[in-house]
Amino acid sequence: ALVSTQSTGILISRDEVLGRLQSDLDFDILDSKPEWKQMNVLGQIEVVQREETRRMNLQIPCGMKYIAIPSTMIGGITLFTHKDTENHKAIMSSEEVFLKV
Repeated sequence: ALVSTQSTGILISRDEVLGRLQSDLDFDILDSKPEWKQMNVLGQIEVVQREETRRMNLQIPCGMKYIAIPSTMIGGITLFTHKDTENHKAIMSSEEVFLKV
């Protein structure tokens, strides 16, 4: 459901968005936070809702596969290796590895 982006956000699949929509949700918070307003999250949700209505009523295909929301996540991977191996030496000597212990 989550796909990383290059910007300061993540993509949420339309199915995930539609699965979480409820009639009693308060969307005002989406316009109260500057980063959510800047990314027009509420507008994206409205588009997904309209497209879903058209898909169900008129069999029109949907265009939006994801919505983008703000995030402070940093993409990365976790590597494990035994300390006394060549792999460990190679990883630790790499300039491209950001090490957080």
